Amino acid sequence: MSTTAPESTAAGAVANSTEAGESASVRYDPIMVVAAAGSAAGPAADPADDPTFAIWQVETDPDVQLGDFSGAWLIGGAGIHGFAANADWIEGTDDRAAMLAALLRYPVLFVGDAAAAELLPSDVALIDVAATEAGLEDALASAKQHFSSEFPDKKQPAWGSFRPLAEFREAEAGIAGADDAERAAVASALKEAAALRGWISQYNAFDKLRVRRIGAVNSEFSNARPLPVVLTKRG
Repeated sequence: MSTTAPESTAAGAVANSTEAGESASVRYDPIMVVAAAGSAAGPAADPADDPTFAIWQVETDPDVQLGDFSGAWLIGGAGIHGFAANADWIEGTDDRAAMLAALLRYPVLFVGDAAAAELLPSDVALIDVAATEAGLEDALASAKQHFSSEFPDKKQPAWGSFRPLAEFREAEAGIAGADDAERAAVASALKEAAALRGWISQYNAFDKLRVRRIGAVNSEFSNARPLPVVLTKRG
C-alpha cells in the first residue's frame, strides 16, 4: 500500500499530453483505478453500509509498467484502512472526502455503482472508455493513412487491431469469496487494473510500431505518444 499521494497534474492540462515546447520528452500520467463496494445510502445510513473504495495506480509508461500495482489504498467512511491510517505525515486520514480528493489527481477509471460514484470529488477526471476507444481507432486509421502516403508501394505493417477494454475484463478472473465490502472492492480493483494494463499495453505496442515505421520519414510520428484518453467530469 502506498503512503504517498500522487503528484497533481497541471491545472487544466489534458492528461497524458506532451508539455508545450517538448519534442523528445513525453509525459505519461498514471491512471487511478477506483473500485467501490458496499452501499452509498447517504449520511443517515448505517456505517457498515457505506462503500469502501479500493484505489490502484496503473502506469501508462511502457518503460515502467512492471510497477502497475505499486500504489494501493483502501478508504471507507472512517477514512484510510490499514497501516497508512497511522501515518502521521498524512493529513486527514480519518476523512474519506479529504483522502479521495488528495489521491484522485490523475485520470480515474471507476468501477462501482452510481451512488458510490457520487462520493468521489466533483471535479474528478473520469475516463470516458467509449470515447477513448473511438480515439484509438482514429489513431489506427491515421497510421494506416500516413503509411500509405509515405510508402505507397509498400504493404501495410502488421498494425493489428484494438480490443475493447471489456474483452480484457472478461479475461480476468475475480477473487472468489469476496463476502465483505473491503474484499469485494479489492477484488474489483485488481481485476480492473489487470484489464487496464492489457488495454494500455496493446496501445503502447502499436505506438512503438508507428514510431518505428513512420517516424523516420514523418516528424509528426517521430516521438512516442501516450494513450489518448478522453476525460469527463463527474460534476
